[in-house]
Formats: sequence, structure tokens, C-alpha cells
Amino acid sequence: MYEFPPQTWYMQGWWPTLWHCGVLVVGLGLMLQFVRKKHKLQITDPSLILLIALGTSFLLTLPTAAPWEPFRGAHPLVFIITWLVALSCIISNGRLTVKNQGEAAMRWSIGLASLIFSLMLITLFPVSYPREAARRTQCKYYLKQIGRALHNYHDTYRTFPPHKSGSPPYSWRVATLPYFDSSPLYSQYNFEEHWNKGTNRRIAETELGYLMCPSVPRDSPRISYPRTDYFAVTGEETAWPDSGVNRLSDFSDGSSNTLLVVEACGKQEIPWCEPRDLELTDETLGINLPGLEPHSSPGIISSYHRIGANVLFADGATRFLSEETEPAVLKAMLTRSSKDDSGEF
Repeated sequence: MYEFPPQTWYMQGWWPTLWHCGVLVVGLGLMLQFVRKKHKLQITDPSLILLIALGTSFLLTLPTAAPWEPFRGAHPLVFIITWLVALSCIISNGRLTVKNQGEAAMRWSIGLASLIFSLMLITLFPVSYPREAARRTQCKYYLKQIGRALHNYHDTYRTFPPHKSGSPPYSWRVATLPYFDSSPLYSQYNFEEHWNKGTNRRIAETELGYLMCPSVPRDSPRISYPRTDYFAVTGEETAWPDSGVNRLSDFSDGSSNTLLVVEACGKQEIPWCEPRDLELTDETLGINLPGLEPHSSPGIISSYHRIGANVLFADGATRFLSEETEPAVLKAMLTRSSKDDSGEF
């Protein structure tokens, strides 16, 4: 089983990889310079220890290190131990060489030890955390937009759109295009053709940013059509019944207690234009459940925000649900008229 979301440690994109390569080159240069001065390389030489530490952490944090995926949980511990060993060895080396090579060698060893300690702190406290907070807020804003569009549709037709309707079927995401300032796309959509045939193919290839969570890594698996990360959960007792009748008056459990749209980034094989969503089953009740493949989750809700996911309630409110939410509570929130109580969450 693969953890979801996968632990990418602090490697986000290509710039950390390039940074690591640069420090590796510096470490190699220091080692070669040290060898020229001493004419003999020893296992306790600071430059060699620095190179080993950098090389180990580099391999452990490669974004494409698929063979390591099942063991990613142990990486932070191995990473920290490697750098602490390097730090202690360099300090010890400085104490041993101060008598033989003078104060300059001691200063060089202490400087190198300080460099390693600084690099370790940088990797332990990545700058991506504030960025992730902004991405999580942006994700909630996208869900808020979706909720506003669905309510505007409800005000017009006195019902929410079916999760799929027509023959050939089209998605509720297509039906709400006019309420996202995407009326040109909607006017070009041919409802007599399949979603990826004829003129609809070009529409399906159009990327809609408000349907894509900004926290999904750029190196995650892609599909031939732009994806959606926000889904309806279908089922006769949910907000999206197969009968297609889903008016606010039908939400006897309360619109503030019933989920309307959920984040499911672990289902990236679904294009936004395809009339396909998620079906409610007891087996999939969970948030960020581990998957059989990397970057996948069988859970009904999944996100790259860690410890939880954003959701949209039928009253238009957005919340962040913890992945510790009990399946029974989650099922109560996903049903609209089962007379169950989701309680405090």
C-alpha cells in the first residue's frame, strides 16, 4: 500500500534538486582541494563526510525515487541521522587536526560543521509550508466558486443539476459552465455528441483552473485530458441521487450538514468534462486512505493538503475535514435525508 498523499519531504519541483546538485558540486570541490593538500584521503576527512551526507540525502529525497516509495515514512529519520553523524564526525576531525595542522584547519572544520548544521535546518523547516497554506486557501476558494455556481443554477431551475443527464450523458460540471463565466464553452458544447467526440473534444481539452487543486504536485500522473479534483458523491441518499431530483427542500438532514462537493485528488484519472463522479460505498468511506499505486487513494475524499481535505456543504460553506473523521460521521455528512446526525466535526 502507498501512503496518500505521498511524502515528498521538502522536494517540491526542480529547484531543490538543482540546489542539491550545486551543493554536491561544492562538496566534491572541497574534497578534491583537501586531497591535493594532504595527498591522502581518509574516511574521516570532512570533505568526504560532507559528500556522503549530501549524496545520501539527495538520493532519499529525489521526487522520482519510485523504488523508495513504500519506505518513505522512514526517510526523515534516516535523513536526520545521516546529517548528525556528518556533523559529529567533522567536529571530531577538527579536534584531532588542530594540533597537527594549526588553528586554520580547526576554523575550516568548524565552518564546514556550521554549513552542514545550517543545511540540515533548511531541509527540516522547508519554505514550502507557507506556500502550502496559500494553496489550501486557494483550494477552498475554488470550492466556494463551485458552490456559488451550483446555487445560482438552483435559483434558476429550482433544483441542483443531475450529476449526469442527457443522451449521450454530460456532466454537472458542463451544466454549470455559464455560472463560471464560461458561457462561450457552454454555447459551443454539442449535447448530441459524447463529451470527447467532435467539437466537444476541444472543449474537453480546455483546462479549467477552478477545477484543479493547486496543491497537486506538477510531477503527479497526468491524463490525456485536463483533470478535475472536485467531485459529486452519488447515491440515492446523497446530494446527487441517480433520479436527478436534488432540491434544497429534499435535504431533511439540513443543508449545513450535507456534503455537496468533495475534494478527491487521488482520483486523477477522471477528466473534468467526463460525466463520471464518485459512488458512495462503505469500502471507500475515509479521507486520504492508502492506495494500491502511488498518487492514488480509494477514499471518497483525498487531498494533497495532508491531515485532511477541503469539502463543500450544500449551504455553500467550505470546511477542512480531518482525515481522522470517523466513517460513520462521514457517511452521515454524505447523506441528505437518512435522519442521521453527523454531530460535531
